[in-house]
Amino acid sequence: GFIAMITGTALIIIGSNKFSKVAREFKDACMQEIIDQVLPNAQYSYNMGIPLSEVYKDGLLKIADRAYSEDLITGNIKGVTFKTCDLKLEERRVRTDSKGNTTVTYVPYFIGRYFVFDFNKNFKGDIVVTEGMLPSAFRGLKKIELESEEFNKKFKTYTSNSLTAFYV
Repeated sequence: GFIAMITGTALIIIGSNKFSKVAREFKDACMQEIIDQVLPNAQYSYNMGIPLSEVYKDGLLKIADRAYSEDLITGNIKGVTFKTCDLKLEERRVRTDSKGNTTVTYVPYFIGRYFVFDFNKNFKGDIVVTEGMLPSAFRGLKKIELESEEFNKKFKTYTSNSLTAFYV
């Protein structure tokens, strides 16, 4: 039993390392080419993300106890500069049982693509587009429907200024 457990653990570690290496090699060799087909002037970096200071500056997401960011894509579409990356934010939770044993776990509260757009204009009000629930920091915003029914089915849009939201 014990030898089987050690062998199984070793195989998982080796397999995980080999998978990570293959994933890195794929990203290195193929992702820029794939992105070039969709966004010809975009740049891709598998080992970079949007700096956390930029992620937190708008107050949309609370500061994580542990964060991962990778697969940065930057570019420009019709004069609008953008950045996007995979982002995972985790909150640290500590539990102590009745015997005094302490367990620390990390619980994800955001996993997905994070986007930043620079429209080169100042907008009045806040706009939040999400696939899920509205973050608690923005509870005062009003839910609106935009012109595209397809967009409205997939995303929820909240704003403090309806005119600005329709413009964007």
